Amino acid sequence: MTSLACRMPHGRLRSSLLRLHEETTANMHPGEEFVFCLHGAARLTISGKAYFLNEGDAATFWCAEPHTYAPASGSVPPSDPPLLLLTVWLDAREERK
Repeated sequence: MTSLACRMPHGRLRSSLLRLHEETTANMHPGEEFVFCLHGAARLTISGKAYFLNEGDAATFWCAEPHTYAPASGSVPPSDPPLLLLTVWLDAREERK
């Protein structure tokens, strides 16, 4: 995961580029998340339900639910290009000073 350096001071949008060869660890955090599939085919699992995204597909969801990202096939060989996902999370936590 690469956090993109495009945050405004005290801004609430957090963006990342995910390069995946296998499924991520389950994550939960407050807010709303947008994911866009840049390359490959992805499986987005939210609270145990799988959704499949192809290149150019997008999804939004409440990220307080446990969620994971994975290649649709389960894994990508290390010699192949990784699955690429852009995620943007609207951080709903109280502003920290």
